[in-house]
Amino acid sequence: MLDQRILDCYANYVHQVFLQENPGCEINADRSDPRARLYSAWRENQQIAQHIIAMFHHKFSPTAQSEATSEQKTILSDVDELKKGDFGPMICAIEQTVRTNFYCPDAQALVIKIVHDSGVIEIFMDHPAFQGVMLKGAMMARGGLRWSDRQDFRTECWQLMQTQVLKNTIIVPSGSKGAFLLKDDKLSPLQAYEMFVHGVLDISDNLAGRSVISPTNVRCYDGHDFYNVVAADKGTASFSDYGNAIALRCGYWLGDAFASGGSNGYNHKNLAITSRGAWVSIRHHLAKLGYDGAPPLTMVGIGDMGGDVFGNGMLEDSNVQLLAAFNYESIFIDPNPDPDASYRERCRLFHLPGSRWSDYSDFSLGGAVYSRHQAQIELSEQACKMLGLSSRFIGPNDLIKDILKMQVDVLFLGGIGTFVQAQSEENVMDAANAETRVYGKDLRAKIVAEGANLGMTQAGRIEYVLAGGLLNTDAVDNCAGVNCSDHEINIKILLDQVVQHGDIDQSERALILQAITEDVCTHVLRENAWQNLALTFSALGDQSVILDRTVGFLQAYRATCFVADDGLDALLDGLQGRKKDAGVTRPEMAVVLAYVKRYLRSVLEKMDLSELGEEDVVRYFPRAIQERFSSFLKDHFLFSEIKITMLVNRFVDLLGPIELFSLVQELGVSVMDSVRALVMLDHQINGHRMGQKIVGTMGDLAAALLLMGLYRDVVRGGLGHWAKNWKIDPEYVVSVKDAVRDVGLWGQYQAALSVVTDTPIRL
Repeated sequence: MLDQRILDCYANYVHQVFLQENPGCEINADRSDPRARLYSAWRENQQIAQHIIAMFHHKFSPTAQSEATSEQKTILSDVDELKKGDFGPMICAIEQTVRTNFYCPDAQALVIKIVHDSGVIEIFMDHPAFQGVMLKGAMMARGGLRWSDRQDFRTECWQLMQTQVLKNTIIVPSGSKGAFLLKDDKLSPLQAYEMFVHGVLDISDNLAGRSVISPTNVRCYDGHDFYNVVAADKGTASFSDYGNAIALRCGYWLGDAFASGGSNGYNHKNLAITSRGAWVSIRHHLAKLGYDGAPPLTMVGIGDMGGDVFGNGMLEDSNVQLLAAFNYESIFIDPNPDPDASYRERCRLFHLPGSRWSDYSDFSLGGAVYSRHQAQIELSEQACKMLGLSSRFIGPNDLIKDILKMQVDVLFLGGIGTFVQAQSEENVMDAANAETRVYGKDLRAKIVAEGANLGMTQAGRIEYVLAGGLLNTDAVDNCAGVNCSDHEINIKILLDQVVQHGDIDQSERALILQAITEDVCTHVLRENAWQNLALTFSALGDQSVILDRTVGFLQAYRATCFVADDGLDALLDGLQGRKKDAGVTRPEMAVVLAYVKRYLRSVLEKMDLSELGEEDVVRYFPRAIQERFSSFLKDHFLFSEIKITMLVNRFVDLLGPIELFSLVQELGVSVMDSVRALVMLDHQINGHRMGQKIVGTMGDLAAALLLMGLYRDVVRGGLGHWAKNWKIDPEYVVSVKDAVRDVGLWGQYQAALSVVTDTPIRL
């Protein structure tokens, strides 16, 4: 029976891989699914099946001998031949598996951990009542764990993980995403969640101080893996305390930081942090358009008032006319709402437990809520006029399409589903919303805000921008949530050190976390603002030059990659096929920004930063933490990672995504030497203080961009003078003298810094 569990686990894993590689394919009697072929081969070839099980036991049994038996050697010698048949997918998966909890006596779901050639790490688990997966972009990675309703939950997870990896470029770890699917109604989502958590911890390393402790009864064929986090996500927002309780019982080193967002952490819905971050993007776009606050913003969206992102998003500004919205069950129409009255009604629904659009009652003339299950909807005259329709009768799917294409100021994507694609695209993964999807070129909203993930395809974004729209990407707009969780976890790691030292107890720890909440939010939202500013700054100048420089960086970056990256290839192909004067669209540059940060991080990780950047680690933490606990910071387990993250964010945000690497090409000096010089020069010219000055002027977009140009010019001049001398004398060290060659420019720079006084506590 236990051997059957191994077969079922790998068969279900193979099935999920097949669904991802064959989107929309119908499984039928022709045995197109390799899972069906595997089960059939298993029944018909019992001897081979038992040999494959023996391979598994030999590889993973804690008591297995290092040498294979003669019988095992026989089957191992035939592996290549067996891979050509129906057993092939299972054999390949066993070869890629690096850990399993099969031999853990208290294991509930069977867990296998696979490391893919791409570097993606996969934790797949199988149980008679549920299946689950966690996909990690790197060994140290973090992301949400969701309750999925999709049979192809691994495909959903893979797409979300890729977005999370890009989103996580601004924080310490890479991105991950987890999901579980219920197969038996007798099992509750919470029970599946708890078994998932146990499964992850079964195969995770632990820490005792700085010593790594391997999991019991688990043979490990990979590196240390002690950083696993399951943040709250769709359907699991209320489960964090349960996950943390399990982690604490198991003695897992992250404690209540394991499932961020619990009662001792930061509740994203209560803080409205994700929607506030999306509004940072909206306000930045509005500043570019010259919007001065009048008249009210017209808006349509996806979601409902009970939701975290959409509900909070509709309460962020009272000067909004929400004209239409929809979720999975209802369509809301309000042709001419009074901003104050509709804001009060939205507030009421947001605080009404279990609210639906059908609970909305304060409509303008012609407003109503319709069920998406109606065969046909009869609209009011006012609704028809708003939508530009000649007929009052329309199907729900067509009505949704017309809402998405309305001429408004903002389209707010706050619900689950992909609703916008490019006209040229086929086989968009989200088949469930195919009948309501529109083309990017047909959107007439001035701005799109992506509070939710995967609301648009990247090709759809590009098509929309080329047609005149303004947007970033979901990874930029809704990154505040993951950034908030990152701060929570790293602050908890620090405070746990203080507790262990005896300086505070658990009750004071909880009070400190609560007291610094809004300071944490300020830090988080500041990075949303920086990324928007960096993208705008990167678009200034000759568009053909920007395009050439961007393509040059991406080509150089791809040459450093050891594995295929379909997203990178698609980005390059799109840019290389574009007319020179069209430049790089904002959503493309948002992805470039992420690649630049990943690349710069990899460069800094190889460098000895010695004492440089230590104050940046202090700045990562709220002021109250700086003042009381700065002496503990050097012992923070992620001290160097936080330092590198802060430096990466400052350099790329201040200079723009491609400036540094364009300068490297001009200087004719290696990237590492140039970055080393930049770190030293930035320290001497107080680059962090220029960043503070820009933060203070972000309300004035033109002034902020002017200061960014000033910093760029000083850095460019300083590194230029350093490079000339360095080529003659490799011992030459960059200094502030290199930056003062242009006296007038240096005078402007010094004057800009003269009023900046906020500096962190020194270590």
